[in-house]
Amino acid sequence: MILASLIIGLLTAYYFGLRHGITAALVAFGLFLVEAVVPGLTVPIYVAIGVGVVALLVIGPRRAPSAEAGKVRRVLGAVWGQIKRQLRRRRS
Repeated sequence: MILASLIIGLLTAYYFGLRHGITAALVAFGLFLVEAVVPGLTVPIYVAIGVGVVALLVIGPRRAPSAEAGKVRRVLGAVWGQIKRQLRRRRS
């Protein structure tokens, strides 16, 4: 549940900026906690999170990136590039 919240937060930050990404991660984590405590809400909460992620994936690419989202994209791109370089080094 922590990893899923972080992924949702990073995806939101990628499209909408860091502030919105942190908010999305905290909301997702809160929903996962409620789901863990109240078993009857498991399916509705998973459906709500799934619908939110799909909406994010549909709306995000169509929206013009903000300046803050551009910074997040550059940082994530640099991290991804570093990961790829490390994987290439380990293969050879």
